[in-house]
Amino acid sequence: MSIPALYAYTVPALDTRYLYTLFPMFSVLAVLSIDRIIWKLDKSNIIIVIIVSAIIISSVLFYDYKKIDYEHEKEAFEIMNKISTIINGTNVLYPESSYFVTSQTIQQWPSTYTERGLFTKFDIIVIPTDNFNSLEDYIMKFKDKGLTHIMIDDDEDRQTFLKEVFVNEKNFGYLNKIYDSKWDEFAYHVKIFEINYEYFNNVD
Repeated sequence: MSIPALYAYTVPALDTRYLYTLFPMFSVLAVLSIDRIIWKLDKSNIIIVIIVSAIIISSVLFYDYKKIDYEHEKEAFEIMNKISTIINGTNVLYPESSYFVTSQTIQQWPSTYTERGLFTKFDIIVIPTDNFNSLEDYIMKFKDKGLTHIMIDDDEDRQTFLKEVFVNEKNFGYLNKIYDSKWDEFAYHVKIFEINYEYFNNVD
């Protein structure tokens, strides 16, 4: 029963639905544990009320934590769909940058049939920013591998060097801002910069 969840979180495919198969086992273990506790104590009614209350409260809190912000998702898709026509290679901005695939699929639908079947071409290169502490090092590493733009949003969990560009964009002369989601009055704030490699190479 635990194999699907183990596989999903190893890939990773971090979705709580893969844990649902474990619920029967957890339920049996929980009932046995509760029964043993109640058997040892006199105030069984109070314990049952406490346990039921804890389950309800934790369920509500978990639901609120996992609740999807549909307005944010809608804006993120609209923004990625718009900029997908003007960029070639950019940094990962998870999970929002995953909408590039959806956008390009829609733009090419219906795709033409080839001998290999239905074919959808994904042109945008999305490059991870893991293990980098400097924007200059990141650009140097991938400038010959298709990196053309830097994409930054207002998420506080982004890398420090990306947040620095978001706040102090004027300090980076080799970045030319070509889009700001505030121009379209979106609540989700994203900035797109084109890398001026001629300027960057001179600075470097």
